[in-house]
Amino acid sequence: MNAINTSNGDFLNSLQEIIQNNLKDPEFGVSVLAREAGMSRSNLHRKVFASAKISVSQFIRHERLKTGLKLLKHTSSTVSEIAYEVGFNNVSYFIKCFHDYYGYSPGQIGNREKEEVSAIKESKMKIKPVYFIGLMIILVSVISILLYSNSKGKSYVKKTIAVLPPYFENLEPEKTSKINSTVIQLINNLSYIKDLEIKPWTSVNQYKDPEQSASKIAKNLNVNFIVESSAEISNNNIQISVSLISGHEDKIVWSQPFEENLDNILQLSKKISGELVKQLKVQVTPAEKQRINKVLTSNKQAEIYYLQGDELFNRGKDKMWDGNNDLLNAIPWYKKAIEQDLEFAAAYAELCNIYYLLSGNSIEMYKNNITKYASLAMLYEPNTDKSLYAMALSLEAVKDYETAVIYLEKALEYNPNFADAYLELSAINTRQDISGPKIVEYVLKALRFATNENDSLNMARLHIQAAHALRQAGLYDEALIHINRSISLNPDISIFYIEKSEILILKEQNVDSANRLLNDLILQHPEFLNTKKYFFKNLFLNREFEKAYTSFKDLFELNSNGNFDNDIPKYRTIQRFVVTLEHLSFMKEFDLYRKILTESHIDSTHTFGPYFDSYELIRFYCVYHERDKAIQEMRNFSKQKYFLAQHIYHFEFSPVFDVLRGNKEYQEILAEIKVKFEANRDNIRKMIQEKELL
Repeated sequence: MNAINTSNGDFLNSLQEIIQNNLKDPEFGVSVLAREAGMSRSNLHRKVFASAKISVSQFIRHERLKTGLKLLKHTSSTVSEIAYEVGFNNVSYFIKCFHDYYGYSPGQIGNREKEEVSAIKESKMKIKPVYFIGLMIILVSVISILLYSNSKGKSYVKKTIAVLPPYFENLEPEKTSKINSTVIQLINNLSYIKDLEIKPWTSVNQYKDPEQSASKIAKNLNVNFIVESSAEISNNNIQISVSLISGHEDKIVWSQPFEENLDNILQLSKKISGELVKQLKVQVTPAEKQRINKVLTSNKQAEIYYLQGDELFNRGKDKMWDGNNDLLNAIPWYKKAIEQDLEFAAAYAELCNIYYLLSGNSIEMYKNNITKYASLAMLYEPNTDKSLYAMALSLEAVKDYETAVIYLEKALEYNPNFADAYLELSAINTRQDISGPKIVEYVLKALRFATNENDSLNMARLHIQAAHALRQAGLYDEALIHINRSISLNPDISIFYIEKSEILILKEQNVDSANRLLNDLILQHPEFLNTKKYFFKNLFLNREFEKAYTSFKDLFELNSNGNFDNDIPKYRTIQRFVVTLEHLSFMKEFDLYRKILTESHIDSTHTFGPYFDSYELIRFYCVYHERDKAIQEMRNFSKQKYFLAQHIYHFEFSPVFDVLRGNKEYQEILAEIKVKFEANRDNIRKMIQEKELL
C-alpha cells in the first residue's frame, strides 16, 4: 500500500501508475485500487469523480482501453491477445467497451490510420497502361493456377464452432436467464445446419468467464471457430455484442452489436445465427432454413415460460449429478407453457426428456410420465427432432432398443448436431454389443460433442464406450487410447481395467498381460466379483484348467445368492466351468453343473437379438458335443453382416469350440467370417480417418 499525493494531477497520475502495474490482472478492480492507494472505497470514489467526472470502475476501464489502443497501433499482436494483455477475460466485452469508448471497433484501427494519413500523391500511384495490363494478366494467371492446384484433390474441411456462454456483469437471475436463453437458442438454430458442426451447451458451459485464450479453448474443444459475446440489459432491451474468432489464429474475423426487446429472445437468436451463417459461408438448405425459422408456439406467454424452463433444463443437464435441482425446477415452467398452449409439442418433449434423466436406473418410477409426454409430443409434431427423440426415450424405457435406434436416427436426420441423440445411440450400443461403421461413428461423435473437462465421470464413461466399440470392431490401438483416457480420468473404477484387459487379449492374442492387470486388481480389491469372473475366463481361455477350477470355486462362494442370474455373461461362466470339469474328468460335478446349465439355457436364449441367439446356440451345441447342429448354426451365423472381434478370437482359441476344430467345414466358415470381419474393420478405420473422429 502506497499513500499517494492528493493534488488533482498527481493523484490521477498515481492511480494510473497503480493500474498500469496491475493491468494484466482481470481481477484488479476498485477494492484493490483503493487498498493500493491507501484510501477507503468511498473516499476514492469521491476523489476520482471530483477530478475526472467518472466512476472508479470507468477510470480503470478507460486506462485498460487506452493501453489497448497503443498496443493495437504499435504492435503486431491480435485483438484477442491484446484484450487479455490489458485485463479483459472476454474478447467480445473488450470489443464492445472499445467501440463504446472510441466509436469504432479494434479491427478498424488499420483502416482508420490509412484514412488519417494523407494519400500518396496520385502521380506517384500512376502506372503506365501497358505495364498495368501486363501486370494484371500475370496476376490473374498466377491466382488461377494457385486456385486450381489448391482445389485439385483437396478435401472439404467442415467448419466446427463453439458458442461460449455470454459475458455479463452482475444481473438479477431473471435477466441472466434471458441472456443465457439467447445463446442456448442460437446454438439450437445453428445445430440444424449439416454443413456446420457445433458444440452443445453442456460442453461449452464450462467456459463461462474463461481464463484461457480463444485459441486454447478451440484446441480443447477441437473446433476451428469460437463465438464470444457480451450482453447488457437496459430499458427492457437486451444489447449483445457478438464476435467470431478464428481458433487457429486467435483472430477476430467479425464482430457486430445486436439489440432486441427482452420478449423477443427467439427473434434475436435467429438474427445472430443468420449473420454468423453469412460470415462462416456455410451452405444452408431450404429445409434447414425452415427448421431455424420454425415458430415454437404462437402464444407469446407460452414461449416466455418455455424459454425459462429451457434455460433451467440445459443448466440442470450439465450438473445433474451434483445435487442440482435445476431439472426439477424446469418442470413447472414447461407445464405453465403447456397451460398457455395445449399443443406445445416441444414442451411435452422436454418434459419426457427430464423424467427420463431423473429416472436413472429406476425407470419404472417415471415410465408413465415418459410415455405420456412422448406420445403428446408425437401427436402434435411427429417429425421434429425433439418429438422423435422423446419417442426414442419412451421406447428405451420399455427396452425396445431396436425401434429406439430408428427414431434416434430420424432425429439426427432432422438435426445433424443433436448431441443427446448421439449419446443415446452410444449408450444403446453399450447395452446391445453391436458392431458396425454406424455404431462406431455414433459412439465417437457422442464423445466429440460431449467435451467437458469439468465432468470427469461422464467423460470417463464415454471414453470406455468408445474403447468398447473400437475393440469390438478390431481397432485395438485406438481402443487403448480411449480406455487409458478413462483410467486417467477416474482411476478407481474397476470396469475400466477389465475393459483394458479385454483389449490386451485381442491385441496380443494371449491372456498374459490381461491376467497380470486383473491379478493386481484382485489383490487390491478381492471383494470385486466381476474382476474374478474375467480372471476365471482368461485362465479357461489359456487352458489352465486346474487354476480355472480353483478360481471358479472362489467366484461361486463369493456369490451370496448361491446361484447365477440367467444373463449371458454369467451363463457363459457356468458353461466354461462345465467344459473345465470335463477336461479335469470331475464327472460328479460335471453332471451337476451341466444340469444347471441346461435349465439356465432355456431362459438365456432368444432374448438378445438374432446375432447373440445364433452365437449362443453354437456354444450350446458344442458344450453338448452336437457337432452337426453346431456346424449348421455356424452356417446361419456366417450370414450376419457384422461380427465382434472377441467372438473371432473365441472361435479360434476357446476350449468351448474344441469339438469343431478338426472339422474342415468349420474352418472354411470361420475363414469366411474373418474375411467379413476384416473388411468391416478396414471400412471403420477409413471412416474414422475421413471424418476425423479420433
